[in-house]
Amino acid sequence: MHIRIIGTLVVAVFLTAAAPVMAVTNGQPDGNDHPYVGVMIQPIPSMPGFVSVCTGAALSATKFLTAAHCADPARPVFVSYKSGPPFSLANDFTPGTFTPDPDWCLGCDHGLPGFDTHDVAVVVLNAANNPGPYAVLPPLHLVDTLAMGTDVDIVGYGVQGFIRGGGPPGQIFLFTRYFAPSLLIQSNNVQSEEFIKLTANPLTWLGFVLLGVVNFAMQIVEFVSKTVSHGMRLFGNMYAGELIFLLIALLGGAFAFTVGGLALALLHIVAGTGWAIFHILIISIQAYVFMMLTLVYIGQAHDAH
Repeated sequence: MHIRIIGTLVVAVFLTAAAPVMAVTNGQPDGNDHPYVGVMIQPIPSMPGFVSVCTGAALSATKFLTAAHCADPARPVFVSYKSGPPFSLANDFTPGTFTPDPDWCLGCDHGLPGFDTHDVAVVVLNAANNPGPYAVLPPLHLVDTLAMGTDVDIVGYGVQGFIRGGGPPGQIFLFTRYFAPSLLIQSNNVQSEEFIKLTANPLTWLGFVLLGVVNFAMQIVEFVSKTVSHGMRLFGNMYAGELIFLLIALLGGAFAFTVGGLALALLHIVAGTGWAIFHILIISIQAYVFMMLTLVYIGQAHDAH
C-alpha cells in the first residue's frame, strides 16, 4: 500500500485501489490493546512524498516481524508502535534493516494465482524500541489443531473500508491501528499450505437469527413456487388440449346438408383425428417432462441438505 506524507506528519488519506490490499473492515480503533502490533513504512524513491506501508509485530525490542513483499531490502525501513496519527518521522519511527525470507517468491505458490510463498521478513531495528509486551510465534502446525469457528483477532493498519461508486473502489485508510474479531473457517478448497481462511465479517447471534429467518423465507418461496409452477404447467397443458377438442367439436355441430356444412363436417373428422393423435404424443412427452422435473426437484432438495 502506498500513501503520501506531508512534511514530517503522516495524514489520513483516501486512496484509489490499484490492487487488492489487506483490510480490517467493521473494526474499531485498537488503542493500546495490542501495543506490540506496529506499522512499517519505506519511502518510495520513484514517488517522492509517498511511502509503502505494512503491519507487523514486535518479537523483541529490536526484532519486528512483517511480510516479505512489503519493502525493498536494499533500502532502510522505519517502524513505529504508535496506534494512530499524528506521526513524526523523526520522533515516532525507528529505522531498521529489512531482511526477507530468501525463499520468498511472488506468484510461486500453488494456490490461487498471484499467491506468494515464504512471505515473511524480519526487521532489525537500529535501536531498541520496547512497546511493552511482545508477540509470540505460534507452535508449528497449530492451525491444524484448531476447530472451525475458533476466534481469531485481526489487528493492523490496513484499509478500514471502501468507497464504492463509479470506477475502482476507493480505500479508506486512516493510518490507525484497528482491531476486528474474526473466525477461523475450515473448507475443502485448499488454496495454499501457507494461508488460512478467516471470516471478514463474522456474524453475531442476532446476525445468525436474522440470516436464518431470511434463509427460511427464501426456501419457502422456492419450494412453493416450484409446486405452484408445476401445477400450473399441468393445468395449462390439460386445459389447452381440452379447449382445442371443444373447438373441433363445434365444427361438427355446424353440420348441415350444404356445401359449407359438409366441408365443416369433413374438417371436423380430419381435425379431430389429427389432434387426437398429436395430443396422445404430447401427453406422453409431458408425462416424461413432469417426471423429470419431479426428480430434479427432489434431487435439488437432497443436495441442499
